[in-house]
Amino acid sequence: MRENVAIKNKSRSKALMTPNRILPNYNLFKLYQKSGDKEKTLFMANRILSQHIKIDNTQTIRIQFEVENYLKSIQ
Repeated sequence: MRENVAIKNKSRSKALMTPNRILPNYNLFKLYQKSGDKEKTLFMANRILSQHIKIDNTQTIRIQFEVENYLKSIQ
């Protein structure tokens, strides 16, 4: 339990320190999804999809695709 809190805090810090990076936000998205926190998962999903991506690569495309599928699945 404590490890999960530490991981969430570390991921949250990384996401705040590098707001233009998609990976820290995606890691938070996955943590919230795994913990069952639908409100925060939805917030992170919307944040990821509204984020300006400087360079599209396979990783960012895969992340956006996964987040879009999540949003479709909850509607």
